[in-house]
Amino acid sequence: MTASNVDEKTLTSKLAESESLRATLERQIGETVKALAEADEKLQLEIAARKRAEELLKARAELELRVDQGMAVLATEIAERKRAEDELVRGQAWLRSLIDTTQDAVLSINREGRVVLFNPAAERVFGYSRAEIVGRKVNELIGEPYGDGARRIYRTL
Repeated sequence: MTASNVDEKTLTSKLAESESLRATLERQIGETVKALAEADEKLQLEIAARKRAEELLKARAELELRVDQGMAVLATEIAERKRAEDELVRGQAWLRSLIDTTQDAVLSINREGRVVLFNPAAERVFGYSRAEIVGRKVNELIGEPYGDGARRIYRTL
């Protein structure tokens, strides 16, 4: 063997090694690029998930604020309604007291001509108790000819 044969054989061997190394490097680079692409995809998904989570947290905070505002409005409306109900109860009690203590007979009838209110003075004037009269027709209390007049009055109501 000559030196040029040895050098050629060595060069061929080195070239084969070099090509094998190149193929290995290209494969490793391909695998690295693929791994980086997968990592990038995962990262993009994680970024999107975090953005969505931030949006949801913001929406939740806005919703909680709206609920708090609504509850404040509701509390105010409830307080106003309670005051109005208390005022109505006081007004009804005052009216009931006035009707019950007046010396004049007070009675009220509904559209069907039935007595719905009969005060103590009416009990004295007519001689019937409230329990006996309330719910009965007014013409049973006010006889003829006045009963017809009372019927005409409540028919026009």
